[in-house]
Amino acid sequence: MPSTRFLMPIRRAALFATLGLTLAFCDQPSDTSTAAQYAAPRFHPSYEVRIPLTGQLQAQDSTVYSSSIPARTMKITWLIEEGRFVAPGTPLIRFDDNEILQEKRELEQKRQTLQRQHEKLGEDYALEQLNFNEALQQAKYDRRQIAKKLETFIQFAGPSKLKQLEQDRHLHELKVRRLDKETTDLELLAKRGYITNFELETHRENLLKAKYELEKAEFKHRTYLKHGMNDERVALEAEDQLAAGKLVQLEQRLTLLKTQQEQKLARSTQRLAQLSEEIATLAANLDQCVVLATHPGMVIYRKSFRDGKEVKPSVGFGFRRAQPILNVQNTQKLYVGTRINEFLLNQVKQGMAVTLVADAQQGKPFQGRVAFIGLLAERRGEDSEKAFDMNIEVIDPLENLRPGMSVRCEVVTNRFEDIWTLPRTGLTQRDSQTNCRVLRNGRHIWVPVQVLDYDQQRAILSGDFTTNDQVSLF
Repeated sequence: MPSTRFLMPIRRAALFATLGLTLAFCDQPSDTSTAAQYAAPRFHPSYEVRIPLTGQLQAQDSTVYSSSIPARTMKITWLIEEGRFVAPGTPLIRFDDNEILQEKRELEQKRQTLQRQHEKLGEDYALEQLNFNEALQQAKYDRRQIAKKLETFIQFAGPSKLKQLEQDRHLHELKVRRLDKETTDLELLAKRGYITNFELETHRENLLKAKYELEKAEFKHRTYLKHGMNDERVALEAEDQLAAGKLVQLEQRLTLLKTQQEQKLARSTQRLAQLSEEIATLAANLDQCVVLATHPGMVIYRKSFRDGKEVKPSVGFGFRRAQPILNVQNTQKLYVGTRINEFLLNQVKQGMAVTLVADAQQGKPFQGRVAFIGLLAERRGEDSEKAFDMNIEVIDPLENLRPGMSVRCEVVTNRFEDIWTLPRTGLTQRDSQTNCRVLRNGRHIWVPVQVLDYDQQRAILSGDFTTNDQVSLF
């Protein structure tokens, strides 16, 4: 094996030879026919930097119409034709309202019956209240009479009777004294023979009778003083208490009657309000049995599964609340739904102009502007990179544009005047400055340039180029 000491000079010589050939080639004119190594700079009086995207047309006012009546399966009795253009207020769907009408009539009859009962409650209460007021006035009158009688007894009747008993007792006592004195005199007369013994005995019997009457009067006085007067007063007080209790009882019963009446009226009023609310709800449901368009647009049916098949709505089909039936898509207000790569997001802002071309209408571009940029980047399907949702509002849409059409979009991120463009590979750094190696008039020269922006694989720059220049690609 040859020694590396002899191979090193040979390798070094080959390297210098190759470098010399390269430098010689740079100083000699190049053959412009090798187009793969050169690119001609292009001059643009006006140039727009664009980001190409693809998306799908969608309607801004795309409203889903369905039944808004809760807890019911509504059967369609009439349905507008699919594909028709409608104005605001145009009927779209009519539902069967017979069941709701029947319930509304029954509730109205119940409300009328309850209203009559409510009015009768007021009449019955007024009559019963009148009776109670009469009884209450009579009880108050009886109480006043008993109180007056008790007061009269305490002030006059009781003391007057006691005084009369005292007078009777005193009269009997005087009579006994008189008869007792006369007896003593008659006994002296009888001893002397002036009167007979019969007359003396008769007088003594009268004395005994007088003493008996005296004892009887004293007993009545003592008894009335001790018991009679108090018993009569107690009886009158008890009668007064009974009258007062009756009065309180009537007042309590009247208060209870008023409370019960208020409760009955409150329950009746509450039930009337509930029935009125139910009737109003049914009336609103009746209004909702006819679904009207809220904005102009084209009618598109929504399919649903029935008996294992996906079918479009039809007359006779039943739908629950919020179950989609059809859409009205406003073809005059369209937007393009697309996605933009997260690496391009900083180049796009809301309001930027966008040039749009529908695949179904090639050669007919129309304009739009960025209306919405999503807040969250996501990967969808087989995407390898994250992207943000973006909506592009269509300005003055063409005729026959329909939601669902595929659209190619070019977002205009910048505009320049009087600039040159060439492939990025034509730029290189030389002496801390960006340069292009230009083939001009058969010779290579270095032309300093100022890079303004990049448009995908092309550079946008200003420099001292001519129309016949060729730029080397590295």
